Amino acid sequence: MSNLYDEREVIAARLTAAGVAAVTVDRTMAPPRVFVGMPTGAGESIGLGAWRCAYPITVTALQPGDEPAARWLLDQVELILRTLGLSAFDPINTGDDELPAYRMTARRDVTNPDC
Repeated sequence: MSNLYDEREVIAARLTAAGVAAVTVDRTMAPPRVFVGMPTGAGESIGLGAWRCAYPITVTALQPGDEPAARWLLDQVELILRTLGLSAFDPINTGDDELPAYRMTARRDVTNPDC
């Protein structure tokens, strides 16, 4: 199994254990959800044995983007920040239905299995 994928599962498990709602690594799961996406690499080495990566996290609510949806979104964002540490977060609309959402990033140093 890929260390890159394993770290994605670790992030999802930590968020679930912290009480974040509807955490998934399955992009087909319907909202509301907190989706931990596939990593991107910064292309920088942090030493001999690891790669610096960024895992996108998308917190998506259902329409309409009213007060309860905004409260749910920000509750999840706050729990993520408290669990994974500081991250920039931006409101976005996502999907064909333009669902209200927030995009965040979890930065991780992932072990190179060849070292």
